[in-house]
Amino acid sequence: RASRPVITESNVAGLKPVARRGPSVPALFACGQRLAFDPTGTRLSALARRGNPLRWWDLETLSPEPMRTHESAAGMHSLAFPDAEQVLTVASANRSPQGLWRPRLVAFSTKDGAQVRERHLTHAVTRLAVSADGARVLLVPLEGDSPEVWDLKSWQPLRELMPMDLGVSVTACALS
Repeated sequence: RASRPVITESNVAGLKPVARRGPSVPALFACGQRLAFDPTGTRLSALARRGNPLRWWDLETLSPEPMRTHESAAGMHSLAFPDAEQVLTVASANRSPQGLWRPRLVAFSTKDGAQVRERHLTHAVTRLAVSADGARVLLVPLEGDSPEVWDLKSWQPLRELMPMDLGVSVTACALS
């Protein structure tokens, strides 16, 4: 498996634009987009800072239009691709009886945008990261709660890590 490229201050000047993906979003949402590539590098997703909309593109086509757009993505904070078939995000509570007022780990199909899986979480999650093999996901909570490592095949928690100290704020995470 090839290593994933890292963009740094020293190499950013050498990057060349190859395409512009659209359509543009209102200025209210344009600032602070979270971007993620799938492991094959053929899909790109973007989640606006305020969680709306969630969009993804097939980079092998020449179309600037997204393959899918989820306008009802309000409350989503992070996204990641475990593989080229799914995009993961943490969504806000949906007031269902199974998890009244609890956030949800959600997987969408990259092909048709359908929700594939959902699991209510025990606490709010601000960041997530998928392992290089796409088998596990790290869920990083708000301060004071415990990060969790999940198995994506069983869709179950594997391990709860030590709680984070109050005042600790995680802005990004990665698994290697």
